[in-house]
Amino acid sequence: QIMVDIGRRSRSQPVDDVTESELHRLLGFMLEKAYTSRLLTDLPNSSPLSGSGGSEAAAALLASSNCRELIELDYKLHGCLDNTDGQLCDTYPPYLFLPSSCLRRRPEQELAYPDDFYAVCKSASKARVRGRFPAPALMFEGKLVCRSSALSAWPEAYSRSAIGVVSSWFSSMSVGRKSTPNSMAPTSGESEAADSESVASATGISSNSFFDRTRGKDMALLDCLRVRQIVDLTVEAKFYKYRVPLPLSSTEKIDKRGRYKDYKLCVIPYPGCEFFRVWSIGHGLSMSGVHFAWHNPSVTAQLRFDDQLPLCAVDIDWQRYRDWDLTRLTANYMRLLLGYLVEFPDDGGIMLHCVSGWDRTPMFISLLRCLLWSEGLCHASLSAMQLLYLTLAYDWFLFGHRLPDRMQKDECVLHYCFHFLHSVSRDPHLSMLRWYPHLQKPQQQQQPQQLADRTVRLRQLCDIFFSAYSNAENRRAAALAAANSANADQLNGSRLR
Repeated sequence: QIMVDIGRRSRSQPVDDVTESELHRLLGFMLEKAYTSRLLTDLPNSSPLSGSGGSEAAAALLASSNCRELIELDYKLHGCLDNTDGQLCDTYPPYLFLPSSCLRRRPEQELAYPDDFYAVCKSASKARVRGRFPAPALMFEGKLVCRSSALSAWPEAYSRSAIGVVSSWFSSMSVGRKSTPNSMAPTSGESEAADSESVASATGISSNSFFDRTRGKDMALLDCLRVRQIVDLTVEAKFYKYRVPLPLSSTEKIDKRGRYKDYKLCVIPYPGCEFFRVWSIGHGLSMSGVHFAWHNPSVTAQLRFDDQLPLCAVDIDWQRYRDWDLTRLTANYMRLLLGYLVEFPDDGGIMLHCVSGWDRTPMFISLLRCLLWSEGLCHASLSAMQLLYLTLAYDWFLFGHRLPDRMQKDECVLHYCFHFLHSVSRDPHLSMLRWYPHLQKPQQQQQPQQLADRTVRLRQLCDIFFSAYSNAENRRAAALAAANSANADQLNGSRLR
């Protein structure tokens, strides 16, 4: 047993009654704070928008608990990874949920996770940017859709490994380590060196080089998650920042040793969060005519498919992808990913990543979840309010999307996600039931009615988001105005004295 008891909602309503006020409170908290594990260790801090007694930690844990209960309405969980201390990754959720099967669709074999899965994840984190290792995000027909960041380039990989050694040494000197009964966490006797040897042996890597060991641990985790295809959203081969001549990230597509040759690579270059300022400011949130500057010298990635194109994407002229505007680019990429997800065999999972894994990656994960939900193909028992809460809390907030920073810079990637869903709500090309009739349940309506229902569900979801976001912004502005007024009064009073 590896299930962690993370507690239940501290209110009388059941989980299937997510209220509008809860959604407003979640969005208000997202506008104020980006989630990191430090929020859980800073208990005295409070926020006027956090609710739950004012504690930021309580608000984050409540969101996590709500997400678990919503997921469990349709999926059986094998367990949860305890990350409340940030030991796995300080920008990952306090609890990582491990789905094993769907409760409401066709019978399927449960996905099993190894008993040492916590140790496998922890050792693999050194291989990726900011320690954001491959983690399950959602399940469809027994197949996992996972998320991560890009591979670490050597400066971060070496430094993160050194920090890990020091941290392990201090942990071994401690009298005891915080533990949770029945949690998936390492025992005090586990050795990092022993773990490295066991993972390297399991992956068949005989070289003793640092990168062979590090990449080997990453591949061992991918194999545990039954990942068949790696989807790379980055537009560059190596990522540089602040004009520093050292790469901060690398990708599987330029791995010179061919370590990832056993995985199908899908390179679909997509603009980073900075481009969404062009969409929001330069084009006024327009959903047509917004083009990315592919001619920029930093854009070095080329479209690439190692696998056969799925049925729903064969009629697309992929040679002209640089001519498409942002909406068409996103829609065609979604057709491709949805088609791969449907057509892959039961052991064929997908893993998506951008550079840091907290802007483009959550957008594509959220789009997959919402589009599948709109046709009853995942989270079939959830209402629009529930699904919106789940995707905002889990896909975006708890996985570290930095909404306050993005909104300050007008990089409105979260907004674009729901503007896009609204704009394609009538697009039959993104209906998987249209392309793959075998997915339909016997009691489902005929295709025209299915498309109409899908449109209604997507538009309802988007309308709730736009209304809730506007409400959260207004509440935040009012709270800040009240705080500024109180500070001004206090300052004037001190001057009078």
